[in-house]
Amino acid sequence: VKLFQSLGAGIVLGLRLDTGFIVPTNGNEEIPVNERSYTGGESSVRSFEQDQLGPKGDSGDPLGGLASTVASVELRRRIVGNLAASVFADFGNVAPNRSLEAIDPGTTNAADQVDGMWNDYLQDFRAGLGVGFQYLTPVGPARLDLAWNPDPRESEREAAFVWHFSVGMAF
Repeated sequence: VKLFQSLGAGIVLGLRLDTGFIVPTNGNEEIPVNERSYTGGESSVRSFEQDQLGPKGDSGDPLGGLASTVASVELRRRIVGNLAASVFADFGNVAPNRSLEAIDPGTTNAADQVDGMWNDYLQDFRAGLGVGFQYLTPVGPARLDLAWNPDPRESEREAAFVWHFSVGMAF
C-alpha cells in the first residue's frame, strides 16, 4: 500500500507498507533460499545493504525468511530546478521463523512452519533514518540516499551509515 499526499509549499508526504509471507504447500517444508523473503537496500530499509536485514548464516550470507514487512515515511520537496531532497524513516523485518531452530527438520511439517512464522511475523523490527537528494530526469530520479542505522549490530557487522545511489523512486 502506498499513499502520496501534498502538504502544500511543494512538500509531498509519502507513506508505504509492504508485507508478505510464504506458506509452504504440497509437502514443501523447505523453502529454497532464492525464494525466501529478503529486506534491506535502496528500495527497502535503506540503513542496510541489499538483502542484509534479517537472519544470516555462519558465513554472514543472508538466509531470508518466510515473511517480511517494510514501512516507510518520507517527506519530499523540490529545491530548485530538477533538484529535490527528502528525509525518511524506514522500518522493516524478516520473520526468520526462529521457533523452528531447535526442531529436527525431518519432523517439521508445513503447519509447524506457518505457526513459527506467525510467532516471528512482527518481531525484531529495525529502523533506518536518513536524507536523500534526487535529480529528476525523464526516466526517473537519480537518487543519492544516506541512511543511519540507529542500532547497528556488531555481531552481524552492520554499518552505522549506508549510502545508496540508484535511479527510480524509493517506493
